[in-house]
Amino acid sequence: MSLPPAPMHGGRAAAEGLPGELGALAAAYGAEIAILASLVLQQRHAAETVVDRSLVEAFRERRLPETDPDRRLAVLRIAVRRTLEVERRSGAVDPLLLDPVIADAGGTVPGSSAGGAIPPAAIVAAMATLPARDRAAIALRHALELDPEQIAVVTRAPAARCAARLRDARDRLQEMLEGSQPIGVIEEITDGH
Repeated sequence: MSLPPAPMHGGRAAAEGLPGELGALAAAYGAEIAILASLVLQQRHAAETVVDRSLVEAFRERRLPETDPDRRLAVLRIAVRRTLEVERRSGAVDPLLLDPVIADAGGTVPGSSAGGAIPPAAIVAAMATLPARDRAAIALRHALELDPEQIAVVTRAPAARCAARLRDARDRLQEMLEGSQPIGVIEEITDGH
């Protein structure tokens, strides 16, 4: 059976036309997977591929928990793995090619269950200079609003290592942004967590 590709925005619009459980997964998690993949990969086509593959893999996963938050974390674990696989294969970061809705400084992606705001364009551009795992940690924490313990579950890494990686990545990001952004914008991303 050939499945139609999931649109970049995920959410309810993406679920229209998709069969049963796959449509429900797209509605619930498509937007969050798109945010994560877009911030890490910074390539629209690659991010769309991650959304599609992650949703199909989650649909086929027999041990997927039935309820949130465990179900959400399991789907995001799949998305992180797929995102890092695509990033390793491509090895390059292209200029950010996101829809205007996503690229807005304070915009949010419709249908995002976490209401995750995409960082301003300068912050996203600075993130491109960080390693993929650091971009993923920042996206999980600040765009998808996971706490450090949830990030540890998603990445299957010790919580202390996740916290250290996140802290180091935010410090490098803040150093790059000093002088180029108003301090309030930096604090949104590096809010002391």
